[in-house]
Amino acid sequence: MKTIGVRFRIVMRTLDPALLATAVIGAFLRFSRLGEYDNSYYTATVTSMLQNAHNFLFASFDPAGMVMVDKPPVSFWVQAFPAAILGISSWSVTLPKAIIGTLAIVILYLTIRTTFGRLAAIVAALVLAVLPASVVIDSRNEPDSLLSFILLLAAFSVISAVQSGKWRWLIIFGVLMGIGFNTKMLVAFIPLPAFLLYYVLAAKHPIYQLLMRTASVVGIMLLVSMSWSTVIALTPQEDRPYVGSTADNSIWTLVFEY
Repeated sequence: MKTIGVRFRIVMRTLDPALLATAVIGAFLRFSRLGEYDNSYYTATVTSMLQNAHNFLFASFDPAGMVMVDKPPVSFWVQAFPAAILGISSWSVTLPKAIIGTLAIVILYLTIRTTFGRLAAIVAALVLAVLPASVVIDSRNEPDSLLSFILLLAAFSVISAVQSGKWRWLIIFGVLMGIGFNTKMLVAFIPLPAFLLYYVLAAKHPIYQLLMRTASVVGIMLLVSMSWSTVIALTPQEDRPYVGSTADNSIWTLVFEY
């Protein structure tokens, strides 16, 4: 069986015109909406994060660093880079989401084609390109678009781990799931049981090796997932912003209750 990497190179050498047309349609729908909508709460957060490293690390909502936004920081870190270069505006904070939304169309195509063939891949990519919900989240500055993209990459990685049998794809999967947690917390774990069940049933490894690999990837995922929250928990309250949307200033309340 050819590995995902080999198949990826084959696909890229023979770029599908239908994929190109689908990506153009998806890009047009997303980029044509740039600047039409931005969540002012999150735009203010990005503005504050660009003030100093303290606000950037803790995802402070206000420039004074008094209150933390009610989400983990990864999505806002991504928005901060174009905003720092192009200036804060409703379209600059949305630009990364339109880009990754378009890339998601290509990634979905590659993921489906290597498993189910070209026709299924084109249909899936086209549905994603024009799906109203997808277009909407890819043209707003909220975390959902980035989370969807990360989970799509995680799906690609776990399929690659099964098809190639290589550790590195499994490690990438665990890291991506952890980054997804730091994008929108426990929402990122909704597809996790399906991902792990697929790996356990489809991977061709001896049972002890399969259990060891699964336990290892879960450990990697939890380590990455808890990294930022642990920093918040270990930082004295007087040295960090108040955890927004909580009554007790606890990051664990935000993670497990909010």
